[in-house]
Amino acid sequence: MAKRETKRISITALEGVANKTPATKEVKWNDLTITIKPTLSLEEMMMFCDDISSMCFSESGDFMPELSEFMIRMGVLTYYANFTFPANITRAYQLVYGTNAYDIVFDYVNKDQFTGILDAAKAKVKYLCDSDVLAFRNKCDELVNVMSSSQEQIVDMFGDITPEEAQALFNAVEGDGKFNEEKLVDAYVKSIKKDNIIDFEAAKASDD
Repeated sequence: MAKRETKRISITALEGVANKTPATKEVKWNDLTITIKPTLSLEEMMMFCDDISSMCFSESGDFMPELSEFMIRMGVLTYYANFTFPANITRAYQLVYGTNAYDIVFDYVNKDQFTGILDAAKAKVKYLCDSDVLAFRNKCDELVNVMSSSQEQIVDMFGDITPEEAQALFNAVEGDGKFNEEKLVDAYVKSIKKDNIIDFEAAKASDD
């Protein structure tokens, strides 16, 4: 029995079905007209996802998950509808939660796309958190390695030294963990001079 070939649906036919779905929907709300776009474009979807994830972090890098719900609601009103909000977060927060505009718009939102945006935003937040933690750990490991390496170099070169001498030698370490030769020589010379002065004074006291 010959295998039946599946007839594929053309792009043109698919576009014809898609074009039958209204791109926008107008809804009356408190004497205002809300223009709602049920489905976002690829670019808008990516921007919305980025807004949700980036809002969870302050400029200093602190994690603030408490702002995610607010950002989601404001994003629905600005990406799916034609609302405008002030740059001041405090004012925007009051406007978002001070009305039922979100509930009105959300009824018309493409729920499958919206769920995908939330899942992507959560994954992005997790990635950013994991990356920051990993970077912090790497910095700590790097600092420990630099300090350990510096200590080993000092012990190998000078053996037992006083805390004051150790501090002078550590001051000769540059930011990349390498010694500044000029500072190192200066610290070493000062150490020798100090030892010679102590020995001289001890010998003088013995003669007296």
